[in-house]
Amino acid sequence: MIDRAAARGIYRKLSLADLTRPLALPGGSYDAMVSSGTFTHGHVGPEPLGGLMGLLRRGGHFAFTVHQDIWTGHGFEAEVARLQQAGILDVVERRLDRFFAPLDPVGWFVVARRP
Repeated sequence: MIDRAAARGIYRKLSLADLTRPLALPGGSYDAMVSSGTFTHGHVGPEPLGGLMGLLRRGGHFAFTVHQDIWTGHGFEAEVARLQQAGILDVVERRLDRFFAPLDPVGWFVVARRP
């Protein structure tokens, strides 16, 4: 997929990373992030969410999707609530929706802001 993204010629920088490990990126350096298709069938759990939020500047936004089948059972709902209670993120929007209808299943669409 990274080769396909590079072929589009629209990205300044592409990085291959493992979200289950610390990312070699400076904290507080992004205004916004988008993740689609990462949190789908349990191959990546909710653990990276706090670290990803730390990559944002204060007031930055992170839009991400989580497949409905893993939202509660794999701990995403609880982790988002924990991060909100800890002051790491504010939920701007959270809704159950159909991604790329009619092809993909229903999941949660979340927009979080770093306070």
